[in-house]
Amino acid sequence: MTALDLIARLEAATEGSRELDGRIEAHLRGDQFIKWDGAGAVIRHGSGTWNGSIGHIARNDIRSRTTSIDIAMTLVPEGSYGRVTPWFSNDPDNRWVKWDGCVLTPLWEKWTPFEDWFLDVEARAATPALALTIAALKAREAAR
Repeated sequence: MTALDLIARLEAATEGSRELDGRIEAHLRGDQFIKWDGAGAVIRHGSGTWNGSIGHIARNDIRSRTTSIDIAMTLVPEGSYGRVTPWFSNDPDNRWVKWDGCVLTPLWEKWTPFEDWFLDVEARAATPALALTIAALKAREAAR
C-alpha cells in the first residue's frame, strides 16, 4: 500500500481503529499490511534480512495514532508544528462537524521574497486524531 492509498483510507474512515493504526505502523516500517488479527498486524516485510517473509507486529507495539491526538503528534516531522481545529457546516438542513488537521513547516532557510514562509499541509477528517495523522503523513510525503 502506498502512502497515498493509506491516506485515502484514513480520509474515508469515520473513526480511528487499531486496524488503521496497524496499517500506519506497517507503512512507517516499510512493510506491507496484510490483515489485523486482533493480536496485532500481520505484515509482509518490505526490506532487510526478512524481505518478503510474513511477520507480525504485536498490538502493544502499535501506537494508537488514529485515536489519540498526543500520539498522532509523534508523526509530525521534526521542526514542524501540528494543530487541529473544528470545521463546521453552516447549512441548517445538514449540520456536521469535521476536523481540520494542519502541519506547518517553517521554510526560513529556503525563503525568498517570492515564496511562502511555511509549507502548510492540511487534511480534514471525522476525528481530531485522524485529521492530524493524515496531515502529518501528507507532510512526511511532501518532505520526500
